[in-house]
Amino acid sequence: MEYYPKSMFEIISCSRRTDISAFYYDWLQESLKNKYVMVKNPYNKSTYMVDLSPERVHSICL
Repeated sequence: MEYYPKSMFEIISCSRRTDISAFYYDWLQESLKNKYVMVKNPYNKSTYMVDLSPERVHSICL
């Protein structure tokens, strides 16, 4: 396990676009199990990966 200083931990805001916990709970559980999620930017349509591993994430805001 790689050590990250506390300043490297992230807080993930998970429900800004939709109510993920209500409508996409199974997808959320699978993403947490996989420790990453691919997110599409709604403005320029580019896709990027968000690391959800416990070593990188401090908390997830629903």
